[in-house]
Amino acid sequence: MYLMYADESGNTGTDLDNKQQPIFVLCGLAVNSNEWYNINYMFQKKKEEICPDLISTEVHATDIFNASKNIKKGYNFRKYTLEEDLKILESLIDFIINMKFPIFVTAIIKNNFKKFILKEFGSSLKKDPYMLSFINLSNGYNNFLIEKNQME
Repeated sequence: MYLMYADESGNTGTDLDNKQQPIFVLCGLAVNSNEWYNINYMFQKKKEEICPDLISTEVHATDIFNASKNIKKGYNFRKYTLEEDLKILESLIDFIINMKFPIFVTAIIKNNFKKFILKEFGSSLKKDPYMLSFINLSNGYNNFLIEKNQME
């Protein structure tokens, strides 16, 4: 069995005109449930190796780019330079890439999505790009599971 972890970026909800976040991205990766514990352990060790401040921290790129300081979350990216913060992010991404997880991605240009919704459904439909993105991501994940099942 495989588990999929997913997260979004560029989610300003139904504010499709937000110039700060013109693209909505939903990304997920699949992990074999038999390997989940070991992978999680390795990832925690890698976080500790890269930056001890990250041991009990969920890392978000926005926190790095904005040099966030949040003691409740257990990190202080302000104590590093942007270059150091980006190196931390790059090292974490390299770990994920080297693990060769199946990755699923869907991206929506919000302005185009808004035009499509207005044309097809008018202004009465709630315009949340997450709805379409989740369907697309789920379809990719389902196809992966079908192919994996056929190979076994």
